Amino acid sequence: MHAPVNRLCAPPAEMLRDADQRASFGQYCLNAASYPLPAQIDQRRSGDYRIYATRRRFYGVPSPVTSALIERGNRTSGPLDLVATAAAALDALEGDPGLDIVKLFVAGVPTERSSSIQMVSGPAGTLYYAAFFPCDAAEVIELPHSYEEFLATLGRHTRRDMRKLRRRNETKGYVFDFSAATAAGLKERQALGRFGHPEPYAPRHIDAYDTFLAAQKDSFHANLRSAGGDLLSCCAGFVSDGAAVVLYQLNHRNYPKAWLSLSNRSYTIERLIRDGVREFILPGGGSGLLANVCRMRQSGELVLIRRSPAAFIKALAISVLRSDSSVSLAIRRLLRT
Repeated sequence: MHAPVNRLCAPPAEMLRDADQRASFGQYCLNAASYPLPAQIDQRRSGDYRIYATRRRFYGVPSPVTSALIERGNRTSGPLDLVATAAAALDALEGDPGLDIVKLFVAGVPTERSSSIQMVSGPAGTLYYAAFFPCDAAEVIELPHSYEEFLATLGRHTRRDMRKLRRRNETKGYVFDFSAATAAGLKERQALGRFGHPEPYAPRHIDAYDTFLAAQKDSFHANLRSAGGDLLSCCAGFVSDGAAVVLYQLNHRNYPKAWLSLSNRSYTIERLIRDGVREFILPGGGSGLLANVCRMRQSGELVLIRRSPAAFIKALAISVLRSDSSVSLAIRRLLRT
């Protein structure tokens, strides 16, 4: 079955996602929200599996890569079977033109984490090379029922630093505001991105993230401003299934002593706790002083490359352009066998 979802809106799960599924969902959304944006998210089914799929266009040319999140329904139990998961995804995606490379976001720990290339059979006996890359990352901060309870989970020095920052911010007249993510203020965020720390953000990337966020039901911009109203930090994300997924955070590099990232996250976490949110997801892993309280989540990417000269050449081209991508890793693994 194939039913397009309203453009970029990522629909909620049919059943409450478990911890690993929420993290994998966050990683997929971060991928889907990256520049250039896909036209839409497609929702598909194959038996007891549900698949969300996206495909980009570069300068009007469709990407050879289809990215997809695959989740099992409650009728399927037991350890995750990578071969069955891949077959279900390929079955759901059958009929898509140019289905040469598929990147699946998979939650949970499969029983087999083989580093060898495997073959997977798709519809009509089409063969695909398959490579799985575990992505077990400390990327989730579990949120209790109050901000004081959250502070109690931190180390003594981190707790002290966060309280000190809040007092310093009040002295300097910094202001925190939290609102739904919209296109309003885009130029301001793009300007902040050019001064981003540790790396600047290109305006087109911020525009892509914000366009994706505006399509979500419970998205947010959490801003920290100077006493004069200048935007110093922006934490942007959305809430789904009781978890807040952070897609980006911008921090002005000219204020190193303000610890803008930690300051903004302290206010944002306090607000989210008040709204009943129970997880703060940083796809790919947290950093800084809060990294110590991030919980491990288990997920991974399953890369499927059609067994054909054309698909192999496309994967090689991606490897040259993006040497750190999972497709590049899959090609390297294939060439070693």
